[in-house]
Amino acid sequence: MHWTYRLSIGRPSPAPNVIANQKMDQVLINKSDQELTWQEHIRKRPGMYLGQVNHKGFIETFKKFISQFLKLSGSDLVDIKFKNEMEVEIIFFNICNPIRQDIAILNMGDLQNTYDLPILNSLSENMLVNFCMEAELSQNFNQGKSLQEISNTLINCSQLKINYVLDKEIYGTDFKWNSNYLTYDLIEYFYLNSKVKFEITYLSNKKSNTNKYEFENGLSDRLDIEIFNGIGTCYLKHYMNLAIENFKIEVAFAFRQYSIDHTFIKTYVNSELTPNHGSHLEGVRKGISNSFRRYLKTHQQCSGNLFKELNFRKRLVCFINIRLDEPIYYGSTRQKLTNPEIIKPISKYISNKLLNLYQKIMKQPKQYLPNLIKNKWYNDNNALDYMPVIGRHIPSAIRSIIFIKKTHHHLYNFQHKKIQ
Repeated sequence: MHWTYRLSIGRPSPAPNVIANQKMDQVLINKSDQELTWQEHIRKRPGMYLGQVNHKGFIETFKKFISQFLKLSGSDLVDIKFKNEMEVEIIFFNICNPIRQDIAILNMGDLQNTYDLPILNSLSENMLVNFCMEAELSQNFNQGKSLQEISNTLINCSQLKINYVLDKEIYGTDFKWNSNYLTYDLIEYFYLNSKVKFEITYLSNKKSNTNKYEFENGLSDRLDIEIFNGIGTCYLKHYMNLAIENFKIEVAFAFRQYSIDHTFIKTYVNSELTPNHGSHLEGVRKGISNSFRRYLKTHQQCSGNLFKELNFRKRLVCFINIRLDEPIYYGSTRQKLTNPEIIKPISKYISNKLLNLYQKIMKQPKQYLPNLIKNKWYNDNNALDYMPVIGRHIPSAIRSIIFIKKTHHHLYNFQHKKIQ
C-alpha cells in the first residue's frame, strides 16, 4: 500500500457519518491537515480509508490486513472472534517469518512497508497487540496512540494476538455485529486462501457459536458451489494454481451447457474483488480463444465464421485470483486491473493446457464426456448418431470441434475406443 503525505490510499470517499464524527471534528477543527498526527488524520476522515463507515468498510479493511499478514508471516491458521457488540479478536498461529514490532502503527520513515492495521488501530477505542514468544511482548493503544516507544525491529514469534474495540465515535452508537453478513462475506474470502484454515466464533450473552473452514481446493470448490447453486450442468471444468514469472494466479472455470443473457465471472487481485475485471480476465479469455484457433488450424479448418459462432464467452463460468506485488488499476477505485505484462504469459499457459485437453477429448470421448456416452441414443458404430446427442448436451464450442473432427475423417467412429 502506498501512502502519500495526506495518507490517502486511493479509495472513494463517501460522506462520513456526520453525527458519529461531530465530537471529533470539534476537537480537530482548529488544526490544519499538516498539523494533524496520522492517527488524527485517519479519524477525521474515516471514509477515506474504510470506503464506507459501516460493516462493509470495516470487513473490507479487515480482510485486506489478513491478506497482508498471511503473506508476510506464512501463518496457516487464523482464529477470529467477534465479541459483544463491537469487539473483535484475531490470532495468527504457526508464524514462520519474522515480523516488525511496529506493525500496528504508521512508520513515517518507511511508508512502503505499512499495512492496513494502523487504520483499524486508529479507528478503535483501544487495541492490544500481543507477540507470543519466550519473553512475551505486549503493546497497548488508545485511538491508535501508545505511551510506550515502539521500534521497527524484526522479532520471531509463534503467534500474534490482536484484540480491539471499535470506537463508537467513528461507527456510531447504533453499530453492532451482524453475524450473518460477516459470515457470508468472510466465507467468500476464505475460498481465496486454500492453504489456510480459518475459525470464526461469535460470543454474545454468554453464548458461543464456532465454525471452522478449510477449502483445500480453493476456487475449484467455489466454482462447484456456484454450479450447484443454479448455473446448471457444466463441462470441461478446469482448475490451476501456479506461479508464472513474477506473479501467482489461481483460476477455476468451466463451460455451461446452455448460454443465458449474462455471464458469471468473478475476479480478484490479492484477494480483493475487481468488479470490472481487467488484464487477468483478458489473459484467460485470450488463452481460451487461442486454444480454439490453434485446434482449428491444426486440422486445416477455416476459423473465420465458424469461430464467431462458438460463443464460449457467453458460456464461461470463471473465478480468478491473481497475486501481484505491484498491481496497477484503472482509476483510483481499484475496480479494474491494468497490468499489461501478465496477459501474454496467462494466455500462453491456458492455451497450451486447453489444446492438450481438446486433443484428449477427440481420442477418448468416453473418458472425458462419460454422461454423454451413457445416453441411450448413442450408437458406438456411427458418429452421425452421436452428433445429435452432443448437440443437446455440450457447448457449441466443443460441439464445433467434434464436428470438425468428424468431417475431417469423413465418418469418424469410436468402435475401437473403450470406456476408461
